[in-house]
Amino acid sequence: MNSWDTIHLGGWPTASVTAVEAAALASGERSRRRVAESRTDLSPQELQIARMAASGLSNREISHRLYLSPRTIATHLYRLFPKLGVTSRWQLRTALEAVGAGEGGLGESPTSS
Repeated sequence: MNSWDTIHLGGWPTASVTAVEAAALASGERSRRRVAESRTDLSPQELQIARMAASGLSNREISHRLYLSPRTIATHLYRLFPKLGVTSRWQLRTALEAVGAGEGGLGESPTSS
């Protein structure tokens, strides 16, 4: 056993995390609580991807239009579903309309005419 093992097995990482947390508490720093309104705050790219998915485009089709990988599209959708309170693609159109983001060229790229 070397000194590196001794440090990490001796509880040092836990102690340092606790010290950091204690310092944050002492400074009055708090994490921001999510409120209902902030769950519908989509980034412009999330909104664009949500609109395209709601219009029926596949991840591959969206990725080709936005010059992103299909995996990146899937990640954006994975992160925006909870923000909109949906669990599937077919619920996107209704959810976007409910937050006032459904109109304005579903499926269109902002640069297309």
